[in-house]
Amino acid sequence: MTTSLLLCYDGSPHAASAIRDAAKLFPGARADVLAVVEITVALVAAARYEPTLVPRIEDAARSEGHQQADEGVEIAREAGFDARPIGKPATQPIWAEIVSVAEAGGYAVIVVGSRGRSGIAKAILGSVSSAVVSHSQLPVLVMPSRE
Repeated sequence: MTTSLLLCYDGSPHAASAIRDAAKLFPGARADVLAVVEITVALVAAARYEPTLVPRIEDAARSEGHQQADEGVEIAREAGFDARPIGKPATQPIWAEIVSVAEAGGYAVIVVGSRGRSGIAKAILGSVSSAVVSHSQLPVLVMPSRE
């Protein structure tokens, strides 16, 4: 039986480390690498004044998502995963995109990295990994940062 994982990748060293560490637990597993790129509220608000910018902003976010996912796939394959990329712009909070993709894709496990923020930084910036754990119906493996 092949385990199907959803590896979350945002281009950070923390996410790369999470992929490498997960490969030790699931050697040779099939995995999709998801990169969700946030379209900032400021850009969308600016587009209100020039609606023709909206498709260009979405295209740029989609392109960045594909580029990040491809980068994550390289890391995953080097670590031993049979990996494919999924890149997409966020149309909702990043954690919600991750949960939505995971549940629609029928994955066995969601793998996310954790930057290890605490205190005020966590309160202000939030935690994608914490939100995924709180909202997912699937098992979530949170890999602590080694950075």
